[in-house]
Amino acid sequence: MDEYDSSAAFYDRCLTPLLRAVREDIRIFIQHRGHGKILDLCCGTGDQLKLLANGAEELVGIDNSAAMLARARSNCPEHIALHLVDASQLEFPSGYFDCAIISFALHEKHQALRDLIFLKARKVVRQGGSLVITDYSKSPPGLKGLSWVI
Repeated sequence: MDEYDSSAAFYDRCLTPLLRAVREDIRIFIQHRGHGKILDLCCGTGDQLKLLANGAEELVGIDNSAAMLARARSNCPEHIALHLVDASQLEFPSGYFDCAIISFALHEKHQALRDLIFLKARKVVRQGGSLVITDYSKSPPGLKGLSWVI
């Protein structure tokens, strides 16, 4: 059973509008840096990949949810490669990508898994490339709301 079976269908309607500004900032950063080979780890429904579709040489999205990837396949242009892969099990060559993105995925994983995903992502990014991590966490005690980390 895929943990996102029930939420994948409404993920785009509910969360995509809320995340649009952050995803647009990521797109601008990546285009400004001139990155051509981009990996989106835990790509979900493919919204970030769709925003990057024009101008990138190679776009690859991975996710461990078949339900989310099914949505990504319907949301993204055909030239974007989508793979059912756990981010902690990356098998791409070292330094292959100019940029790797991890958006809104690490907060739900335990520390050891977060560390492993980060190390795997860093390995596949070339020297001088970018690793873009965007997420949120619970606010520190005494503060209300969410803390955004970009």
